[in-house]
Amino acid sequence: MQFLNKLNEFKSDVFTTPKAKEYIDIASGFHKLFKNDAKIAESLKPAITKNLSQGLATTLSGALKYQWTKFTLGTLYRNAPDRILGVKLPKALNEATAGAALKYHLKRALERSHSISEFSKNLELSAQNAKFSNNTLKIIEELTNSIKQASEEIKEKAFDFSNQKLTNEQIKELLNNAEIPTSGRDAITFGVNNLNPEIVEFLHKNNKKMIIEKASNKELELLKDANFKQNIRASLDHDAIAHILKRNGVNSVNVKNGESPITYDDIANYRYIVNNADAILRTLDNEDKEVISAFKQINGYAVVVEQAVNKKNELVLKTMFKSNGDYKNNDVYKEFSSTSLDANAKVRHRLSSHGGAEKNNT
Repeated sequence: MQFLNKLNEFKSDVFTTPKAKEYIDIASGFHKLFKNDAKIAESLKPAITKNLSQGLATTLSGALKYQWTKFTLGTLYRNAPDRILGVKLPKALNEATAGAALKYHLKRALERSHSISEFSKNLELSAQNAKFSNNTLKIIEELTNSIKQASEEIKEKAFDFSNQKLTNEQIKELLNNAEIPTSGRDAITFGVNNLNPEIVEFLHKNNKKMIIEKASNKELELLKDANFKQNIRASLDHDAIAHILKRNGVNSVNVKNGESPITYDDIANYRYIVNNADAILRTLDNEDKEVISAFKQINGYAVVVEQAVNKKNELVLKTMFKSNGDYKNNDVYKEFSSTSLDANAKVRHRLSSHGGAEKNNT
């Protein structure tokens, strides 16, 4: 923000041209919106411990600086007046009367707005009677879309602890807070670094659920033809843990028949298995529901993890088991590999309803 402060200092006696002053005014207006949105995001966060709040403030500050820099050097730079700081810029905002009118409407909307959402509405209302060219309309669309996206990313940071190592007590405090949503954009993303065996046990025994992290690029590739309205995030809940332990835990029939057991430690590690899988495939279960199956070879057995997207656009853990032998000998893998292993190929299997096979080949 020091760069913007310096620009304002020089505004009176260094940058004296109308275009330079206009650019600084518009940039300052957008900067105000970004700062206000960061404050709004911080105010939305749940009441948490002091140390956690301080860490979150740092995270939000970093997000604000990053998004502001990206916006000013990208969208605003592309659409700035002819010359600023001696650099010749594109003429998108300099279409004579159209450029002047657009700058007028931008400044008007900025002056009347406290947040980015207000700016978008005010710009639309202010400009709805203006007869802008198609090029100018495209500029307006790019500006509004760019800052909306930046605003969403800033707000996400208010609920994202992926880059912070929380204590188990802090995690439990957040999970026990009834005011914090467990689904949707405002649900907390805890991060894989905050998922451990003690937290898995806590989820299991206290009927809790947590959002862990955004889906990986490979998972998104496998889901690319689905029309999701928001970012897909991986989640873990008590039902999945109970199902896995019943089917494949220490006292399960499958383990008594020779399978290696799944423990809290294994479940806490499931996102590592997925993110480092030897193979990750898109399949159909026996109910014709799409799932993603990940295979990881560990010594003499393969760990198999199945996930599915629910109605809340979450990639939920469904089941997990250890299959003796090489993962390439697993029936699901063998059937899928015969379909050329492309992202859109699908095969049927009985993973969901069974969760593990007595013959150790499911």
